[in-house]
Amino acid sequence: MVFQSYALFPHMSVYDNIRFGLKIRKAGKEEIKRKCAWALSLLNLDGIESRLPREISGGQRQRVALARALVLDPEVLLLDEPLSNLDTTLRDKAMEELKRIHRQVGKTILYVSHNQVEAMTMSDRIALLNAGRLEQYDTPRTVYDEPRTLFSASFYRQPGHEIFLKGRSSMKTNVMGVSTPIGFFVFDKEAALRTQAMAGSAVTVGIRPQNIARADHYAARRYSDTMVTLNVELVQSLGDRSLVVGRGENDTVIRFLVTREDDIGPGQRLPVFIDGRKIHLFDPLRRTNLFSK
Repeated sequence: MVFQSYALFPHMSVYDNIRFGLKIRKAGKEEIKRKCAWALSLLNLDGIESRLPREISGGQRQRVALARALVLDPEVLLLDEPLSNLDTTLRDKAMEELKRIHRQVGKTILYVSHNQVEAMTMSDRIALLNAGRLEQYDTPRTVYDEPRTLFSASFYRQPGHEIFLKGRSSMKTNVMGVSTPIGFFVFDKEAALRTQAMAGSAVTVGIRPQNIARADHYAARRYSDTMVTLNVELVQSLGDRSLVVGRGENDTVIRFLVTREDDIGPGQRLPVFIDGRKIHLFDPLRRTNLFSK
């Protein structure tokens, strides 16, 4: 197990910290030497073996703690928020190293994190826990595309925030959809078939900013796309893209993404399309996704 605080022995050198577990197990001198050399090379710690923990950086201390665990050849490696004490630049580098180490050693790693980006970036599968309950266990892509609960849908909040609206499933001019404070959203054929028996039911509608687009970006639209007009309030730069914060009918806030080349400013009235294929419906009481397979 690798703890958040690393728990290195402050009076021991890097090398002695790494070999400590092997020494307790009474491993032979040659085995200790061979395994420590492997771990030092794997984690790029060569050259600092004789230093004390206070003489090395936070990223190096994190790698020493990881090396100390790896030399014991564990079946499962437990990491308790091992990167939370690192700054952003060092954390990004450490995430890359952990992914590389995982591929090289081929061990099962259970990684605890409250950081959504870490979870989505590093994992093969994510177990989402909420107040002791398993909300969803799946691949990062499935958790993002097919959230089973409201908690799962709100888990990944980068960039911006998911949009949740109160609505009611209904039929309008022979088209199945959902009525919301900012308009009637049309379902695609698959969603329409699955919700026919729900007409009139109260629901919570979930939309991601990535599934809303400027109306003038496309010459033709799908029938399941719904156009709404927003008053632009803020434009926040995200580097390669911008997050636009707009307000629609009934004072409802909508966030969506545009390219940085888009000339959009506060006070502008802007028509946008909401992709009906990407709308999620949640039972407001059970908080489960009504479209989950």
